[in-house]
Amino acid sequence: MPSFIDTPLLAGPAGAHSNVSKRQRVIDAGLEFTPVSRVAEAAWDAVHGRRMHWLVGRTARQMGFAAKWAPALMRRRTRHFMQTADQEKR
Repeated sequence: MPSFIDTPLLAGPAGAHSNVSKRQRVIDAGLEFTPVSRVAEAAWDAVHGRRMHWLVGRTARQMGFAAKWAPALMRRRTRHFMQTADQEKR
């Protein structure tokens, strides 16, 4: 479960009426890019391992920790983030 994988797909525009790239939106949000090699390594480990979920990258590990130990906080932050994103679209 990586955050954003550093691929050419992030080079396109963030929306139909936007000149800002997806990559720039991710940077502006302060999120991390996970290198393709790290994701490929985690996929290989997942195929050959016994665990169901593999957290890849710092952001995913932090969110996994928060979801395990502070689920209410994660729900509130997610709702706040989604409301803020919805208001920006308007």
